[in-house]
Formats: sequence, structure tokens, C-alpha cells
Amino acid sequence: NFIATQSICLGDFDKDGRPEVVLSAVHQNEACLVLKLDAITGKEISCYYHPGHLSPAVAVDLGGDGTIELVWGGVNDIFRRACIVVLDAREMSGHAPLEGDEAIDGFENAREKFYALIPRTVLGESYLCRNPWNMVDGFTVVPTDSMVRVKVSEHCDYINYFTTYYVYLGFDLVVSSVQPTQEFVQTAQKW
Repeated sequence: NFIATQSICLGDFDKDGRPEVVLSAVHQNEACLVLKLDAITGKEISCYYHPGHLSPAVAVDLGGDGTIELVWGGVNDIFRRACIVVLDAREMSGHAPLEGDEAIDGFENAREKFYALIPRTVLGESYLCRNPWNMVDGFTVVPTDSMVRVKVSEHCDYINYFTTYYVYLGFDLVVSSVQPTQEFVQTAQKW
């Protein structure tokens, strides 16, 4: 059993003149906790629970309004889907979407600015998979292009490697395009 820190962001997210630390920690690649702490005292300000792995966070002003959002990619283990999570750095508490009547003691539903589950592709659904879900394998925020590029992978046991495609979103968080890699196209043609 171990807990590993995934990312640390430091800033005055509340604009109250005091710095906060936002850190995400994962327990053995399972549930992820995002903690906002007072950077001076270390006191917990808020906590966000996510049922699955999250990649390191990127802090960015998506709306151009001076509000910092924190962006993660990862996997929601409840839905077995890749996900993109955007939280307002000022308001980060509660839990990510769960299925049905599921609840987590001590956590209310979170108010994410954006939460998207990325469905598996037809290719991913059609072959036997070691991992029965897809995952965000990385993402890049490109402020000059007002774009988020999300790398999504699906593992294929048949050919023993990940097939990958990219989802491109504008800073308005609307999908602008989905682009498969060459390996993805070749695998689809063989399949």
C-alpha cells in the first residue's frame, strides 16, 4: 500500500492574498484525492475525490477571465472510461461522478467546471483487452492556440500494444476534432 503525489500546483487561487497548494495523490493507481491546502499553515481547505487515476494537473486560465482552472486527464474506474476533469481552483470539493445511488461518505457531489467521459472506440470495444477501459495517457494545454490536446489509449491484446488517438478541445471545452494515430488506423484496417 502506498500513496504517491501526482502533481503540485502553487498559487493564490482564491485571490485572498494567501498562497494555496493544490496536490493530487493517488493510492496504488486507484482512487485519487485532490487536496487544497493553505501554503503557510498546511491546513486542509478542501478535498476532491476521484475514483480512478488522474494525470498531473495543469493550471491554466481557460476562460481568459483571470480564474485559474486545474485540468486533469485520467480514468474513472466506476464508468471504466477515460475522463477529462476541469475544476475551478477556488472551489474544489466533493466527489467525481458516480454511478446510480453510489455515495462516498463525507463527500457531496462536486461542481466540476467540466467533466467528460470519453467512450471507447468501436475498435476498442471489438477486441479482447487486458484493460477493459480506455485511459487518458497524457494531455497538452496549448495556450497560444487556446487548445487542449488529449491522448487517449486503448490496449489491444491481439497485437500487444496500445492503440492511440487524440481528442482536441478548444478552451471552451468543445471537441474540435478526433485524430487517430497511424497505428490506430493500421490496427483498424487489420481488424
